[in-house]
Amino acid sequence: MKRSLLTCLWLLAVTVSPLGAQNPSVSLPERAALPAQGSQPWGEDTLKGAVLPPDAASKVNLRPVTDHGTELSSVIELSTDQPFTGATYQLQLSLPSRAPLTKGTTVFVEFYMRLIKTKTETGEGLTAVVIEKAGGPFTKSLNVNVTAPSDGSWVRRSYAAVIAEDYAPGKAQINFHMGFSHPQAIQIGGLRVVDLGAGVDPKSLPVTRPTYVGRDASAPWRAKAAERIEKHRKGDLAIRVLDARGKPVPNATVSVQMTKPDFAFGSAVASDMLIAEGPDGDRYRAWIKDNCSRVVIENHLKMSNWEVGLRRETGVAWQNATTLKSLAWLKENNLEIRGHTLVWPSWRFSPKRLKDLAGDPAALKKAYDDHIVQILAATAPYDLVEWDVVNESFTQRDALDVLGDGVMTDWFKLAREHFPKGGLFYNDFGHLQSSRGNTTPFTRHIESVVKNLKAQGAPITGYGIQAHIGEGMPSSANVMEELDRLGTEFDLDLAITEFDLGVTDDQVHADYTRDFLTACFASPRVRTFMAWGFWEGRHWIPRAAMIRKDWTERPATKVWNDLFKKEWWTNLTGTTDADGAWKGRGFRGLHEVKITFKNPATGKLEERTAKVEIGQTAQEVSVMLP
Repeated sequence: MKRSLLTCLWLLAVTVSPLGAQNPSVSLPERAALPAQGSQPWGEDTLKGAVLPPDAASKVNLRPVTDHGTELSSVIELSTDQPFTGATYQLQLSLPSRAPLTKGTTVFVEFYMRLIKTKTETGEGLTAVVIEKAGGPFTKSLNVNVTAPSDGSWVRRSYAAVIAEDYAPGKAQINFHMGFSHPQAIQIGGLRVVDLGAGVDPKSLPVTRPTYVGRDASAPWRAKAAERIEKHRKGDLAIRVLDARGKPVPNATVSVQMTKPDFAFGSAVASDMLIAEGPDGDRYRAWIKDNCSRVVIENHLKMSNWEVGLRRETGVAWQNATTLKSLAWLKENNLEIRGHTLVWPSWRFSPKRLKDLAGDPAALKKAYDDHIVQILAATAPYDLVEWDVVNESFTQRDALDVLGDGVMTDWFKLAREHFPKGGLFYNDFGHLQSSRGNTTPFTRHIESVVKNLKAQGAPITGYGIQAHIGEGMPSSANVMEELDRLGTEFDLDLAITEFDLGVTDDQVHADYTRDFLTACFASPRVRTFMAWGFWEGRHWIPRAAMIRKDWTERPATKVWNDLFKKEWWTNLTGTTDADGAWKGRGFRGLHEVKITFKNPATGKLEERTAKVEIGQTAQEVSVMLP
């Protein structure tokens, strides 16, 4: 009964009604115009009669769709009901070729796709399209990840590839992967594979290239963002330099350098990499020190991982000694630390013993309470600045179905009792991907949770917004609008807690990283921006990493550095006037002021320093020289 209820909740979360039932004439994006005629080695109606392989049929649902409301001759729906932890290709629809293919020929693949429902954190539909040899060694000619937007609209996707080998009929196959960690349902129709022969450059064909609204340099949102950054992220500073008798010192050089920004930025990090020996460990730590003011422990502080550490002997990579040693390294290097997460209330992301307590609510609650108290005590010496108290209460709520949503208030209060200073956050995903406000049962639930926590007296200080984004990149204008709305609705600090961008095109990856960062920095209620990993060697979505596994940098790495360490970093110099005064405007945060002057007694240049904070109100500082 409980499982049925959860299934119903999921279906309500992000379900798009079949378009054909309401509108029998849905218009589709036009098919691509190809430069030449070609054969269709998979036939003209490729999807007709599609059948799942036996090993996938027990976990993937396949059905023909008749109410799609389009002119497409064949549409199928592929869906999964449970998370899958194996390789994506282990659950796939495979369609064998019907005609021979020749090595070196160019094929053009085109189809239409839309999302029906999903639990993925990007809010998008997802598959991978592969053309390969139908049998070992499964030589691949095409292998691309494909997404459908969260709004359920039909989109056209097209790709080109060069065939890697000669294939007799039936010896090549085109696959659609469905083996992903989040259940979903997608519809695919109008599949055509055109063999254009040899000598056709795939780059010359009208293939799908990811982009987004507002990318152009003259987009109106940019001027608005610049005005907001100037207003909300900067402040005035006035320095007056006086000698020992209180008289102004003209012509003194003033240098103002930021030491700690008010806006925290950084990445999720792997605890074991922070203390790993060897070149990768050295580079991992160096990047963090150079590019982060705050980090979040990606996995090692989650309850299931923490309990593994408690139960195993030394020598295990996930032991708590490793985690605590990594926290010590972060503290020694003056890096702020976020805690993630005290409670992730699903059986899947909790120790296995908790599911066994489902029939005993009192014992289940005590288990969570004991964990909160224990881990807060263990991490207290490392001065964490904030914690995610609860993570994803809509999609991962097994324990809440037993204990009730009101227990979240108890968890916040208990956390505050044992973590008296610092931020306490509720953390979830979904708002920025759609950027359409409170429009789905999912977003309505999240907003209800946050408002109820406040109403019930929970000491919640902020809302953590995950931002796992795929090819359906929301516009920066919409991101700013949604962040403004959430800030007003909640009257809480906002934090971007888990940003990554799963786009393989390097330039799009860099451009959108720049624009998304800018939209968030321009939103005054956002106080923190955290990437969810940076190195491909330790990233849950390798194609989203800023740095490749061999440590070469993708262009987004320069974007990150240019914004956080240059464009949004105070670095001012000037000279005092006849009244010993200098004025400037810098980014909010802590700064060191260095005064260089000529000592009249010795004629030598000397320096004096002072620490100042640039904030919302203008700062006036007098520096007295000896």
